Amino acid sequence: GECLTSLKKNGVYKFKKKLPRHIIEGMKDDFTKTKLASEGMGQKKNEYIRSREDCMKDFDKASLRNFYDPKQLANSPSLCNVVLQYGLHRIASLYFNNRPYLLKADGWLSVGKANAGGREFSNSAQEFHFDFDALRFLKVFIYLSDVSVQSGAHQMFKSSVRRFPLDKPGLAKMPTYFRVSKQALENLYGPDDMLTLEGLEGTVIIED
Repeated sequence: GECLTSLKKNGVYKFKKKLPRHIIEGMKDDFTKTKLASEGMGQKKNEYIRSREDCMKDFDKASLRNFYDPKQLANSPSLCNVVLQYGLHRIASLYFNNRPYLLKADGWLSVGKANAGGREFSNSAQEFHFDFDALRFLKVFIYLSDVSVQSGAHQMFKSSVRRFPLDKPGLAKMPTYFRVSKQALENLYGPDDMLTLEGLEGTVIIED
């Protein structure tokens, strides 16, 4: 009940209980058995397959975000266990009042880069934006490490769960899919509307 209420009101819910450590360790073990594809211009560049260690090297950070093999994620016993046993299917069913489907599982390793530019932040989805995976969908985020403001905590604006007020002066020229500055969204929704979702390892967040 609390989850559904928060989703409808604020578009997001952070579960109070974290996933058990053995589940998180199992997911990490499943993921690290495969290499990663670097990202360029918002797309996976599969010609640049590298190890986790290479992704973390200061001199070899080809991308701020590196994707784990989606086939590996789909076959992860620990991830499947979370989907099937932790009520996510039931929450989606009640929220949509319909039968939900799992579209895909994504996993990525985000890294820091001292001289990163705006294009790199945009390509790696580290600028404000909205996803459009389907007409109606929920996304579930699982933190596999402790995440704070300093290490890239997820941020969102609560009021964005509702339609953009496109009749507001200055917004008519906004494209339907875009990257937008924090300042622009604060002007639109107000500075108190933004949530920063920090969390310890095992934190689960579900978002509309």
